[in-house]
Amino acid sequence: MKTDQETPKIKSSLIAGVMICGIVAGLIYWFNQESPPSHTPQQVVSPQPQSKTIVYETLEKKDKNIKRYPSTSVELKNISLHKKPDDHASPTTLKRAGRFLRGDDLERFSDEKVYLPTVNTPNPNWKEKLGHELLRFQPEGVKVALAHEQSYLSISKGKGRYMELIVVNYINPVSGNTAFRALADSETGQLIDTWDQTHSERPVQIKFTQHQD
Repeated sequence: MKTDQETPKIKSSLIAGVMICGIVAGLIYWFNQESPPSHTPQQVVSPQPQSKTIVYETLEKKDKNIKRYPSTSVELKNISLHKKPDDHASPTTLKRAGRFLRGDDLERFSDEKVYLPTVNTPNPNWKEKLGHELLRFQPEGVKVALAHEQSYLSISKGKGRYMELIVVNYINPVSGNTAFRALADSETGQLIDTWDQTHSERPVQIKFTQHQD
């Protein structure tokens, strides 16, 4: 049997054991808080550089085909008519089918619920078709630096026509350079109207079939 003198010793030992366990647990918790995580840290992914918006593209006739590529710095030096800022390209804010409206009765036809028949359909290859239109009468070596300003849906007599507002700069190393703004059909690439024509000292003679509404 345990004596009365042994009982306080046992209690003291138990208290000391509990205190030691508490200290050890505290040290373990502190160590886990201060130590770096054992797992591999997440990699930091550097943002990818955004691709530059191509403002001017060069159209060149090669073996009866139209080659299209971003205009070079040398070609850009020959540009006399420049693209307007995007916020100056359209006289109206009314839109339909993601395009700015121009023409007649715009308020009415800006409502997508109002039926609007169209005479053409946008073609993703309209620039190549335009290149054939612009270069078919030009000698080998003549190029066109093309800038796209805006896409329109033009309304006349209750019908819509998809159009592209463009800036055309002819680059002719022999006869000189010339430039103009134009509206082109979004399906065929045919020119609808031209204005703002500028000439160099020896302007190239532009020949094309102009298509009116």
